[in-house]
Amino acid sequence: MPESPSDGDRTYAALIHLTVLVMLVAGPLVLWLAGSGRSSFVDNHGRDAILFHACTLTLVGLLMLMALLGHGIILIMLIALCLLSVAAACALRAAWRADRGDSSGYPGLAWLRAQLARSHR
Repeated sequence: MPESPSDGDRTYAALIHLTVLVMLVAGPLVLWLAGSGRSSFVDNHGRDAILFHACTLTLVGLLMLMALLGHGIILIMLIALCLLSVAAACALRAAWRADRGDSSGYPGLAWLRAQLARSHR
């Protein structure tokens, strides 16, 4: 059975998830790079936060590009706002799960990892 994470590791992992609310992907990236050697728990939470929010920002960027090209600007902006709101809620939930000592639980990450693993074979 894997060892349970320390209080410090749980707090650090939660902080990685919470920094996305202020600093987008840069905050979690800096904290993950600085603390990935602390434990596998912190390393996994940092990777999850970066992967999920980098994908979210990529989708929002594509939506903004579509809006700039004139494809239903109001609807696209509303979809982008909803996507960012869901991402913020997911970050809060992941921080709560990290503080409890659980995995991050970001939606779609298991599928995305499987796709990335399949493409690197």
